[in-house]
Amino acid sequence: MSDGSAKAVVRRYYDEVINQQNVAAIETILATRFVHGEEARGLRGQAAVVQTYFSAFPDIRVVIDQLVGEGDTVAARMTWSGTHRGPWLGVAATGRAVAWPVMAFYRVADGRIAQAWVTEDTESLRRQLGAGGANGRG
Repeated sequence: MSDGSAKAVVRRYYDEVINQQNVAAIETILATRFVHGEEARGLRGQAAVVQTYFSAFPDIRVVIDQLVGEGDTVAARMTWSGTHRGPWLGVAATGRAVAWPVMAFYRVADGRIAQAWVTEDTESLRRQLGAGGANGRG
């Protein structure tokens, strides 16, 4: 797979699944045996995780600040934002608009995202929600 094709798959994931909140698109973008870190989530597991973001931040938006690809590997630097309308990181809805940085690496195989390694700045997000401490989801 070319660098450009792998990057297009990752961009499509964020455009369709997150920004358009089209959870059904997961079935055509992720590999059936999708792995997050070392956790074998599959399509249903990832869809459930995505839904938790939508519940907490109904207007969630991801802006890809930088996307770099080499072969089947893609790195992304992103800014996620939304209004906190549901529980997140153990904090009840605050109604606050928040934004937090996210870094991720993806492995793309056969035109689909097969594996992802994602790191969110949950400490920054917790501070914005008015919750100190280091008990974020990571």
